[in-house]
Amino acid sequence: MDWAFYATSNMEGSSANKSRLNSTSANGGGGWTSVVDDVNSNIAFTFNAIMNVTVIATQGHAEREEWVTKFAVSYKQRYEDEFEWISDDQGDIMEFDGNIDRIGIVKNTLKESGILANVIRVHPKEYHQRSSIRVELFGCLQFRFSEREALVSGDAYVPDSRMTASSVYDEYTGPERARIDSMREGEYRGAWSPVANEVGQWIQVQFDDFMTVQTVTTKGRTEEADEWVTSYELHSSLDGVTWMPYMEPFGTVKVFSGNVDTDTPVENLLTAPIKAKYFRVYPKSWHIYICLRIEFHGWHYSDCSEEELISGVDHYLSDGRLNASSQLDDFHGANRSRLHETTSGGMSGGWVPLTMDDQQWIQIFEGNLNSSHVRKRYFMEGFIARAIRLHPTAWTGSIAIRWEVLGCPELVYYTVKELLFKVQDPAKISDVLLTMKKIATSRMLSLVMYQVA
Repeated sequence: MDWAFYATSNMEGSSANKSRLNSTSANGGGGWTSVVDDVNSNIAFTFNAIMNVTVIATQGHAEREEWVTKFAVSYKQRYEDEFEWISDDQGDIMEFDGNIDRIGIVKNTLKESGILANVIRVHPKEYHQRSSIRVELFGCLQFRFSEREALVSGDAYVPDSRMTASSVYDEYTGPERARIDSMREGEYRGAWSPVANEVGQWIQVQFDDFMTVQTVTTKGRTEEADEWVTSYELHSSLDGVTWMPYMEPFGTVKVFSGNVDTDTPVENLLTAPIKAKYFRVYPKSWHIYICLRIEFHGWHYSDCSEEELISGVDHYLSDGRLNASSQLDDFHGANRSRLHETTSGGMSGGWVPLTMDDQQWIQIFEGNLNSSHVRKRYFMEGFIARAIRLHPTAWTGSIAIRWEVLGCPELVYYTVKELLFKVQDPAKISDVLLTMKKIATSRMLSLVMYQVA
């Protein structure tokens, strides 16, 4: 697809889409060549999904004695992101060795673990005769279906207060009625409906933290009313102020196909999953009236590989390291608070304090709906800690809880040179080093999960 190739400039007959590896003029290729005075030339390749790219292979021009001898590579995951350079451990931009003739293929490993990218640029730095190149990239599709979860009404439950809309038809059709399995309850309808049946209406979801959304699922209105959305746009925002429509391919706003009846779920896959905290759905067409139920599936966006820190396979805290302000008796101690703990003999399936008051601790977030459902709360920012206390502020019946904390157990240590590069301000280095000394055995925490006992 020619739209996937772009270059800052090209000689006549040597455009970006002619840069495929092993291509020749006979099959419509032969190589990309930049103009002579384009000192910052580059050629870009845009994928229709996020790819994990590991290796780049290059050749010179198919017919002319021209090839690139050194080049750098930059990339980005989302269309609106800034490009990042592939750099070494010291933060210096890496320059890869290119070709020594026009025919031979030279392969370079970009990173052993690969780079996640939606767009990749190749920047020629040195060349023979002219900057001419043919390219292939090797990697795999970065899909995470096995890890995805329901982000609106699943364990990472979004409270009603953070489901908003441009308008509501009446008090019985608010955005909180748009949960994917919402049903009619008395006067309350089984879908969100705006006051005006027109383009421009929207429904919004605000997550705890940045999420990567991979699929969108919709339904129409329950009950006897034949009302549903037949197409829609998806917009996202990092801050709730600046919004970006989902594009596929880049430059073309994607209009998703919606429903054909009231209750059959329709799932749409985003070939380029979106990282954002705010999402809006804009209905573009509908059957009779705008009525919508919705769910997003994806995962928490994190710079680290999150794992269980209380009862994980590799990080299992001993019972002696689980403490509480008090306990009802020896059968309801802090050691019974592990997530998914069950009743065993006389031992309870959860921690219960001696007294039911707000001075007990072992949550400042909204708690559970019942005794078995797991609720997740993502922190706006991960934090570093050696100990965590959870303080119940409201409860049903009596205080009883099971919980797990997820985060990153590994600390990243830097040399002074690396810190200078990462922190930028040398005056702050001493403060950073002092902080690192204080937290030598700490953990970076980003998520708490809990259940009622």
